[in-house]
Amino acid sequence: MPAFIGRGRRFSSRFRRGLAQPVDGASLALFRIAFGLVMAWHAIKQILPVTGGRTTAQYLYADVDFNFAHTGFSWLRPLPEPWLTLHFLLIAGAGLLVALGLFYRAAAVALFVGYTYKFLLEQADYNNHYYLMCLVQFLLIWMPAAERFSLDVRRRLRKQTQRGGPTAAAGTIPFWPVFLLRAQLFLMYFYGGISKVNADWLTGTPLLSPASRLHGFLSGSLGLPGFVTTEHVCLFMAWGGLLYDLSIGFLLLFARTRPLAIALTAIFHGINHFLFPIGVFPVMAFTATLIFFRPDWPLRLGAWAKRPSFIRPDLRWMAVGALLVPAVGAAFGWGGRRSPADDCERRDPALRPIGRAVPMFVVAWLCVQVLMPLRHYFVAGDANWTEEGQNFSWRMMLHAKGAGHIVFSVGDAALLTRDDRGRSSIDWTRWPNDDLLAVHVPVDSHGFNWRHHPGLTSTFEPIVGYRLVYSLSGTEDVRTVQQALADRWRKTIGRVPDIRCSTSLSECLSRLRARIEIRPTDWSVEKALERLDVLEKLAELHFTAGSEPASPRQLVGLVDELQQLAESPVGDVVREELGQLHPFALQGARDRLSRFLTVTDGPAADCAGLMRQLAKGAPQSPPVVWVDLGRLRPEGWKELPQAFVAFDEGRLAVFWNQFRELNRTQMQRMATRPGMIHQYAQRIAALWQEQTGRRPEVRVRSLVMLNYHQPRYLVDPGVDLAAVDYKAFSHNEWILPHKRLPLPAASVAQRQKGGGTSAIRQATFEQIDKVRR
Repeated sequence: MPAFIGRGRRFSSRFRRGLAQPVDGASLALFRIAFGLVMAWHAIKQILPVTGGRTTAQYLYADVDFNFAHTGFSWLRPLPEPWLTLHFLLIAGAGLLVALGLFYRAAAVALFVGYTYKFLLEQADYNNHYYLMCLVQFLLIWMPAAERFSLDVRRRLRKQTQRGGPTAAAGTIPFWPVFLLRAQLFLMYFYGGISKVNADWLTGTPLLSPASRLHGFLSGSLGLPGFVTTEHVCLFMAWGGLLYDLSIGFLLLFARTRPLAIALTAIFHGINHFLFPIGVFPVMAFTATLIFFRPDWPLRLGAWAKRPSFIRPDLRWMAVGALLVPAVGAAFGWGGRRSPADDCERRDPALRPIGRAVPMFVVAWLCVQVLMPLRHYFVAGDANWTEEGQNFSWRMMLHAKGAGHIVFSVGDAALLTRDDRGRSSIDWTRWPNDDLLAVHVPVDSHGFNWRHHPGLTSTFEPIVGYRLVYSLSGTEDVRTVQQALADRWRKTIGRVPDIRCSTSLSECLSRLRARIEIRPTDWSVEKALERLDVLEKLAELHFTAGSEPASPRQLVGLVDELQQLAESPVGDVVREELGQLHPFALQGARDRLSRFLTVTDGPAADCAGLMRQLAKGAPQSPPVVWVDLGRLRPEGWKELPQAFVAFDEGRLAVFWNQFRELNRTQMQRMATRPGMIHQYAQRIAALWQEQTGRRPEVRVRSLVMLNYHQPRYLVDPGVDLAAVDYKAFSHNEWILPHKRLPLPAASVAQRQKGGGTSAIRQATFEQIDKVRR
């Protein structure tokens, strides 16, 4: 035991001396400059206008009613505008100050606090490189990264000169900051490689979508041989990424292999930049790996650039700007048989010792970074499926995961009752608010038989929203029904509505063009007419008698174009004309045998308001609303009430409409992450209790596809998520296990033929629809 203790003390002493070894601060300073500029660029991008004129910061934080804060930070709230934009400007300013080395310590603290606040606000925006940014920002607070190439050093030397004192040489730092940054990057890459050693990754399955894009690009630009399929590209990307992550840390450690490592890093991150939406990470990761070169490499590079040479100065500086570090290093003695310890060259024998705190901090930091990525091995289940232990573990780009649609149902025994026969009924007097009192009946608009439902009814459709339609039976005369409806309205409502025969899409667009053309010509009218040209061609191809039905993608494009028209300065005319369409025409319905009348109750009273009046008059018999939920776009869901009653498997149920308060990014992430699902279920229960005084049950159905296996329920639909807790460090039993069942042969054949991403995704979500139905 004494011998063991002695060896431990000697190792501790050598480790401490190694961390204290003086080295040049040039490489750490260049790391600081590159990282500060990347952070400033990243922050500015968050406040630049994108689609719809909104900024990314507004989209993620200001324009939503709820944020998925990280565990333990639910008390954080996003800043309102304009303070939110100012906050990101301050982050950008702090990043620039860090890069300049001006007021460095204060700027590093401001950068860490400001960016970490943004990071903790929203789990839906979690990314491993955002986590890496937070770690590096924290480390820079304690590192002497401004001892070279900084304005602080110039200010300090100027003050010393003015005082007449000696000007101490700047630029020497202890080795521990360089060592710790190298270790952090090594662990990130190595754990990223370890996490890829699984059956799905080794077969290339998670990379099917990006591999399809890369295959298409290479085939079009280089002309790949016919035998090279998407499957081969998947395998190449999977095994290439695995070998790179596992080996790059070791290749960077030794001088002889660093040029190769830097070249591979440039290629790897260059490909990632074009294939994956990972923002500034490729630039940050590539520049960060330069910390593995000798600490004085920027000075050597600068000395080489100033040497007399037959190479023109402008070309020489172009080489420097292009960061041709590996070639320069090999040519001017940076290689050779050197170990990583040789980077610790003594520059200043009088350097002050680092004390005990620094080695303890380094060891504690490395212990946390080594152990954190291992925690998922101690939790039951596949972390790719359960997401337990997935974050903060460098498990990067491991899966292709998607959900068809997530459904939240609210159980309130005081509101929803069932008799002995299982028949359900709603006590509308206990409804929590003044939303539309109606029963929404989900239908398949393409197969709905209107002849079985004659008379006055209501629908909910994209763009149009709620409207009243009258389904004519085969024997009814149009004029007679119009007169009867007018008389009935006059007696019950006190006014006469506008009653017209419904029209086809082609007729609607023709009338819309005529009404827009008579308006004074300006940019909005010209833009609207350009959109109408495209829409009329599409209607002629797919919405006329004898034409082929429009595909789902074409329908989405059609509705998106009409949605933009409806939100333009001519939107009032667009909505009025679309309100005269055949029911569900915008969702692809082609019922050419039925006849309809549309009933518009004046411009001042919309259909929803009229239905609320009728529901209040007869609360025990609310109106029925036909709605094709399966083909409803997110923009259409936002027009539905926050909570509404609908039939579910033949029984009445209360559903919560998450589209009203979440954006698309939040819903996509939440639908595949049990922790976020549980967090939102708790919010639903809290809001319902706040409005009614009753704590409800909240159950969830979320069908999820993982790595192109057959979709399965992610969480147990029978568990009340409002009554259970989420355990952050152990398995949650309400998360269902995943079973690896491949998709049907048709989808596999599509994959092997190198089919496009859209076809693969369509086949996948067709399977989700089948399971859900």
